[in-house]
Amino acid sequence: MFNLFSRVINRPLTKGLSVILVALALVSCSDTDGAPEDVVGMAANGAATAGTVYLMDSEGTEMTKPINVDGYFRFDARGMVAPFILKTVADNGVDPDLYSYVEEPNIVVNVTPLTNFTMYMANGGSDPGLLYDNWVSSFGTIDALAVKDIQAKINLNLSTQFFGLGLDPLTYDFFATLFSTNGTSIDGLLDAMTIDLPAGTINIAGIASTIIFDPNVDITGSDIGGDAVEEIGAYSVNMDILIDDVAYDSLLLAINMPAAYVPVPNGNTQIVEDMFITFYNSVGDIVINSVTTTIEVDTSVPPIETTVTELDATITTADAVDLQYVITYSYEENL
Repeated sequence: MFNLFSRVINRPLTKGLSVILVALALVSCSDTDGAPEDVVGMAANGAATAGTVYLMDSEGTEMTKPINVDGYFRFDARGMVAPFILKTVADNGVDPDLYSYVEEPNIVVNVTPLTNFTMYMANGGSDPGLLYDNWVSSFGTIDALAVKDIQAKINLNLSTQFFGLGLDPLTYDFFATLFSTNGTSIDGLLDAMTIDLPAGTINIAGIASTIIFDPNVDITGSDIGGDAVEEIGAYSVNMDILIDDVAYDSLLLAINMPAAYVPVPNGNTQIVEDMFITFYNSVGDIVINSVTTTIEVDTSVPPIETTVTELDATITTADAVDLQYVITYSYEENL
């Protein structure tokens, strides 16, 4: 279930801090002397996967580990030969096996429905389990750059959802970014999402229509795992929340939203409503009272235009309490 308040005030760690923390973890938890060659990550299919994670190297050597209750796992891969393919098997015998891939050790690698979808596409739209079973002979068919490109396409197909979570779809790396299995940020999306691999469709609780994966989406400007740099002509987007006139933290949604996503006065504001409905509909009944879009002009030189869209809604909570909920999106062009 989505948490209304944590969804707004929790921000993802900066990339630099994440790298430092992971590096410290890798050095501190080495099993033997010498330079660590660890493979660590999170395993989740909505909630943390209760089960076993498998790691296979390019020579067919396989290791297994039980997955921690929080979804975390770690392998000491010294003596193994990259690249690696990973598989998770749930104890319940119901959840599907999920797959992932990492080109070398000492890089975080998660195993989730998103990484599984990527491996399915990287295998030509075929069961990634076949890759795992034949990894010694098939690892050469998987190109790391091609995997990044597929990941970029998935990100952009889910751009509305990523923006709503405060994640930049042009840079967010769902393979290599550690996360908490607490229902916030990317884990909230995993909680709400199911992927039909053969159909190439993504279903997300709270939105009426199924997302049909577009493999031809333009990924120009994507730099998965890179540092986000403002692009001239794209838009930086911030979100502010008022709940019964109490203000909550401003949240930076993205710094490179394409111009096509920016609402115009008396025009399409569907992305704003989609963001709101997708990530807040499980807290109670929602009535959207109004959506208004205006353009504010700062007369500095050069003048700065900010497109402001305000969505006013009433939320009736599970205990029949009505809350006024006002969400304001501010879109400012990067000059």
